[in-house]
Amino acid sequence: MNNVPPTEVSFHFIANTCNVLTEKIDVDMEKWVYDTKLFRKQNYPSMRIQEEEWRTVNGLNVYYIKWQTGDNRSNLQCYSYFAKSSFGVVQLTVSTPAAGAVNAEEEILRLLNGLVLNE
Repeated sequence: MNNVPPTEVSFHFIANTCNVLTEKIDVDMEKWVYDTKLFRKQNYPSMRIQEEEWRTVNGLNVYYIKWQTGDNRSNLQCYSYFAKSSFGVVQLTVSTPAAGAVNAEEEILRLLNGLVLNE
């Protein structure tokens, strides 16, 4: 197993935040997704998953989760992609204020599709 630490990139555009995490390890995707959901549930107890499914994006199998937080600290709509390639695991999450998510959802999904690159 390669113990290279993860590489994380974050950037902001308008009211949205995009986080990209890559980890150069060989890991079971279902376990990675399960652990990520558990971590988010612990840090955002009000998290509600609204939609989740496997998708094909740019030739890669991608796990998609649409979820929302609704606690007193934040009210965010979040969209997450999880993909695995020969380079490792890539986790992409875009968070936006829930109030504006309906207007931004199409653009956010287009952004996520563009970030998941085919090998």
